[in-house]
Amino acid sequence: KKSVENQSLENIHLLIGTTTLVIGLIGVLVPLIPTTPLILISGYFFSKSSPRIHHWLSAHKTFGPIL
Repeated sequence: KKSVENQSLENIHLLIGTTTLVIGLIGVLVPLIPTTPLILISGYFFSKSSPRIHHWLSAHKTFGPIL
C-alpha cells in the first residue's frame, strides 16, 4: 500500500506532466512557446507519476528509443 506522501508526490508529478503537455501542445500553434522541451518534460514527469506509464513510454515503438 502506498503512503500518503508517496501518493501526493505521484499526483503532483501527474499534474506537472499534464500541464506541460497541454502547454507544449499549445506551442504547436503558438510560435513563441517551445514544443519539444515541454513534451520531453511532460514525459519525464509522467514516468515519475506511475510505473505503468513509465513502462508504456519505455516500450513505445516511437518514444522508447528516444528516451
